Amino acid sequence: MSSSLFKGIVIFILLIALAFVVGSLAADGAKSALVPIALICGFFGILLLGKHCWVLAFALPPLVNMLEISIVQNFPVGYIVSGFLLVYWLLMWVMGYVKVTWNSIPILDIFTFIFVAYFLSTWVRHPVLLNVLVNEITYEGDAIVGGKEYVWGVAGSICYIYLSILKVDYQKVTKLLKIVFWISLPMVLLNAVKIALLGGSGGEEGLEAAESHRFGALVGIGNTIYNFLLCKYGIIGIVCSPIKLFLLCFGGFCVALSGFRTDMLTCALVMFVTQYLHRQLLVALIPLFAGYLLMVYLAEQQLLTSLPYGVKRVLSSLPGLDEIDKNATLNAEGSLNWRYVLWDLAMNPSAGYIRDYVWGDGFGQSSREIKQYFLLRGRGEVDSEMEHLQYARQGMWHSGYLTAIHRIGYVGLVMIIIWTLGFLSVMSRLFVGIARTKNCEYVYYFILSMSARQFVGFYFSGGTILSIFNLFFPVALAKLLYCLAIKEGYITPLLQRKLYVPLMLREEAAEGKEASNLAS
Repeated sequence: MSSSLFKGIVIFILLIALAFVVGSLAADGAKSALVPIALICGFFGILLLGKHCWVLAFALPPLVNMLEISIVQNFPVGYIVSGFLLVYWLLMWVMGYVKVTWNSIPILDIFTFIFVAYFLSTWVRHPVLLNVLVNEITYEGDAIVGGKEYVWGVAGSICYIYLSILKVDYQKVTKLLKIVFWISLPMVLLNAVKIALLGGSGGEEGLEAAESHRFGALVGIGNTIYNFLLCKYGIIGIVCSPIKLFLLCFGGFCVALSGFRTDMLTCALVMFVTQYLHRQLLVALIPLFAGYLLMVYLAEQQLLTSLPYGVKRVLSSLPGLDEIDKNATLNAEGSLNWRYVLWDLAMNPSAGYIRDYVWGDGFGQSSREIKQYFLLRGRGEVDSEMEHLQYARQGMWHSGYLTAIHRIGYVGLVMIIIWTLGFLSVMSRLFVGIARTKNCEYVYYFILSMSARQFVGFYFSGGTILSIFNLFFPVALAKLLYCLAIKEGYITPLLQRKLYVPLMLREEAAEGKEASNLAS
């Protein structure tokens, strides 16, 4: 019996045994015990894939990002798998089964590791008990807990390292992204059905949320349709096709149902970037401006009052449309005023919520204060002022800038800005360089869909440091594809002054010359 067949039989038997264990645990209600079981199954899955396990590094982060379950939202599952892959890949490299390289953009690499090192230094200066190891609600003593961000930062940097050492080619990666996209579609649909039946986002209850409140069940579908159409087609091709135009409007409407202005601003950013790549940006502004004028006219005629609440809340932010629904307008303005109170507390040194504005206070909070707050909230004794103070104690400022200043100081905020500017530079060079290559729309889609929301959330809305750590995958993907595109001749190096010969051709020529020398 061959070793590969024997390995497959052993793994198959172990997976069957684990399936029975999972079933019994689920029947007993022990959901927390399913996490290590899932990790064990994943470990054996990696062994089964062997040297093809690298595909998981590209497939899992975007697929996992679409699952609306707590363990996925609060724990970097995709990044943790990359850590297992990195160890397994290095072991196979030592045994000679795979090859390792370093796809390098020196400035971006150096600054990435400096940023991660500085970020971890905040834990050295302000150590905390990680929430992964201790539950702040049930912890009996009074300790400084938190630190979920440290797990995301370390795991994200490991994912960055793993994608950087892979010796793959551009065509394989783009074909894989295409497969991942079509696999993700049924997952997005099932996720939307689950949210609609169990409860819409924004704290609303199920299908009733669609009638009078913000309803986010269809945001995933809307974003997928909207982003992919814009990545694949120019606005002229969409407008000239009734089906594509309907799908684009349907996707935008699904996103608007949530009532979150951040999502609509993300849609605007995606349209701006993609239409610039398709060289139709000025043309795209014409239907946008015409649509805005049409909505202003309909608003004056009181013809938009029957729209869903979420859509009216989004439209109320635009000039000339703030009288569509007074409740929606007041709700949107109240959200801003609520944040202004928090921001005043943050920027007031005498309030004492931020102690070190230069280097930051780290990611920690008192478990005693957290338990006391939840106790009062359970009794219904929490008013608006107390809610503000609790958010301030926890560092939940609903502002990416203030959160960064509180946790890692002005120094950390400057590092974040420089790092994201480096990512934007690499991404723009990559997008422009591969604009005419095959499957480029899938590259646009994955990098944009996984970075635009985080970018807008941190810089223009209520994002946190996790928004930045969620960028590690798209940054690593953009860097890898950029290096591969240069190697294979799709992109010319930035400061190249003479005729550029692709690195791949130079390596092949060098190998041929070496072989001829050995033969002679």
